[in-house]
Amino acid sequence: MENRDDGGPAFPMPGHESKGYEYATQDGMSLRDWFAGQALARLADIEHVGKDGDFSACGEFAYRFADAMLAARKAAR
Repeated sequence: MENRDDGGPAFPMPGHESKGYEYATQDGMSLRDWFAGQALARLADIEHVGKDGDFSACGEFAYRFADAMLAARKAAR
């Protein structure tokens, strides 16, 4: 499996202690997955997408978009 930059956690929640109970860190989804989901949500608004019942290209496009967003984010640093 390819080792790809996923941008880290999209919505990290550090572990903490409350009333004597320790809670583990919750990383949630990766930033890459969140970017892909945002792209996919927009694709759902485009009326010609998936009319033939094949949505595989949508997922591929969403992750290409997410990878481009991560690259732009890295370049801006």
